Amino acid sequence: MHIFYINLDTQPERRARLERQLADLGLAATRIRATTPADISPDRLARYCPGPAPWWLTAPELACTHSHVDALRRIAEGPAPFGMVLEDDAVLAQALPGFLAAFAALAPPVDIVKLDGFGERVLVPRDPPMAIGGAALRRIVSFRPGTTGYVVSKAAAARLLGQPRLLAAPIDATLYYPFLSTLRDMRVRHVEPALCTQRIGPHGDSSVEGPRNAARRARKLHRTWRDTLLRTLHQRGLQLHDGLCVLGGARRLRSTLASDLVARLADPA
Repeated sequence: MHIFYINLDTQPERRARLERQLADLGLAATRIRATTPADISPDRLARYCPGPAPWWLTAPELACTHSHVDALRRIAEGPAPFGMVLEDDAVLAQALPGFLAAFAALAPPVDIVKLDGFGERVLVPRDPPMAIGGAALRRIVSFRPGTTGYVVSKAAAARLLGQPRLLAAPIDATLYYPFLSTLRDMRVRHVEPALCTQRIGPHGDSSVEGPRNAARRARKLHRTWRDTLLRTLHQRGLQLHDGLCVLGGARRLRSTLASDLVARLADPA
């Protein structure tokens, strides 16, 4: 399985930190130069980041999606049936190599596997999970944010690249949003416990979250009645979807991290 990681030219320390983790785990990976807003044409920025509206993208969000699209393209054009994508602020679990080896040997019938988690409460279906390499693969039944790490099949990557609105949403919405028609017949799973997570807190340095939070404040200032109605319908629709899943037997559980991730998160190195 080919591993790709996304890294900004302006973040050499994050590159070094992730490469050190990969080397310690015996994993090889290819760097993808992360796209920046300066790399995107003014016409494309105007199209996908038009300004105040219910869900307009910030320029860094669009650039982030571009970077993941580059990774998906390499997986779709590569020879391996699966590929893995990491962001450069990932903290990796010691169990990750064993899981990847078991996954590659089994080649399970799945399209996307979310590897990251944050200890958040998640909606879990009642059907039994698939066990691979000491981890459980559970079906994703509600939106799970974050694209710190995931495995995607060659076929799924090609299909995602063919979506006309691929750049119109943050990449985590494209991969894990239950209302997206692309995902309705894709087999999307998440790993429990999580095998990687994002470095957050005092040692985190996300290039997307700051502009995203500023954009949220701007949306509130410029929100029209139409925007408020659309946002409310979106939120209530997701709540209704989750409620129907609960009626069908799903339940909310606190997600867990692989045992060594908590200690490694506390280490700034």
